This record gives sequence, structure tokens and C-alpha cells, in this order.
Amino acid sequence: MVGHTNVNPPTTEFSAEQYESLVPPGFENFYWHRARNRIVERKLRAHVSTSEVLLDIGCGAGVLVAHLRRRGFECDGADLGQPARVIPGAAGHLHLGQDVFALPEQYRRRVTAILLLDVLEHLPDPAAFLRRCDEAFESARLVFLTVPARMEIWSNFDDFNKHYRRYTLEDIRDLEVPPSFALRETGYFFHTLYWAALIHGRLSKRRATTMRTPRFRMLHTAIGMGLDLEDRIVPAASPGSSLYAIFTRSRRAPTGRSG
Repeated sequence: MVGHTNVNPPTTEFSAEQYESLVPPGFENFYWHRARNRIVERKLRAHVSTSEVLLDIGCGAGVLVAHLRRRGFECDGADLGQPARVIPGAAGHLHLGQDVFALPEQYRRRVTAILLLDVLEHLPDPAAFLRRCDEAFESARLVFLTVPARMEIWSNFDDFNKHYRRYTLEDIRDLEVPPSFALRETGYFFHTLYWAALIHGRLSKRRATTMRTPRFRMLHTAIGMGLDLEDRIVPAASPGSSLYAIFTRSRRAPTGRSG
């Protein structure tokens, strides 16, 4: 893996500058979100039912929460940050500006699946964070995560987002996880975007760090559907700009103490 040292301070929530740059009005219609929503939903349906309680930790403005709720899932979100704009379908279902581990114990015991979508790359010690998840969510039987992939496509966009690394499948397999975690499935996705990013980097071009409101929603929808179709066809071991991993957990015996 190509090394990289990130000297950013260990803060995980987005700053006001990041929200302003990355969360413009209508940003949930951007093809990247459209595609990731579809891919995550499809993979989740193979492991959880719509009657289970899902918690999206690091949910931001609630893009995935809104999508999954529209699709029949009982999904909430939690984030240390406080975005100025929240996706309408997620309003009322987000715990913003709060430490997820300080949520009421009674609620945490209801959570059966934890979603960590593009979270671990912001953490200097992901193993410690996963241990806290293991301790705080006694009933969670599944952890679903996504992370940016492949250090060879590292760019100024990663610097702007305060990433510590981009992951490989080997990194996920070697990830230090609690004993209750068992890796069941992992693979790359966004394969076309990987090659686009690799070529872009070879041309020494910097990526834009300000997102624009999508102007042609139908085009973004079509691209999102294409990337979802690609994920169904291209082998998961083929490099992609993102990867996912699914861990199942043996349930902890209730302790009767708050985490």
C-alpha cells in the first residue's frame, strides 16, 4: 500500500466549511449518492429485514437514512456534526450534534445493525472505535461499512476531507476488530470511478472540493443506475474507488449498564 501521513487533528465531524462545500441543496441527487444508496440497499437486503432497527453512524445530512426509510427500512442516523441542510426524508430521524455512544441505553439495545458508511477513514484509531461500537450496541448482529479504496488514487480531495487512509481488501481483512466480529463479505465497488480517478491523478489534476447542485437529475439517476449495474457484473476483487465489508457479530450478554 502506498503510504500517506495525514497530520490533520483527530476530529471526525465535518466542519462548517466542509458542509458548505460538500452539501449544497439537492446534493442527494448526485450520481455518487444515487449509486451508493442502491448498492448499499441491495447488499443490506441479503442480511437484514425491514423490521430491524438500523443505525447509520456518521450519517451527515441523512442521505442514506432518507433512502432506506423510503424503501421500508426502520433506519435512524447519528452524527457529531450539525449540517445546515437535512434531507427531508430523514428529518426527525437523526441524532445530530450528539455522541452516538451517549444515546439512551434503551434505544441502543434496540439497534440490530450498525452502518458505518465512509467513517473509518476519518479515524486515527478505527480499532478503538469498533471496540466502542461492540460495547455500546449489545444487540447489534451486523456491522456494514464502506470506505474509500486504493491509496494510489489519493488526492487533494482526501486531504480536504481529513482522511487518514484509503483501504484495500487486505487492509479490511487485517483490520483489528473485536472478537465478536466475523468478516462475512467484502469487495470493491465503483470500478469505473477508480479508473477515472487513476487517470485523473496521472494527469496531475486536482479534484474539485466544492460540490455543485446537480443540474440534470435524470442524467445523474441514469449514471447511478449504471454504477449499480456495474457492481452486479464486475467481480468484487476488481479495483474500485470504494469498498464495502459486512461483519456479523455474536451478541453480547446484556450487562445492565449504560455504555
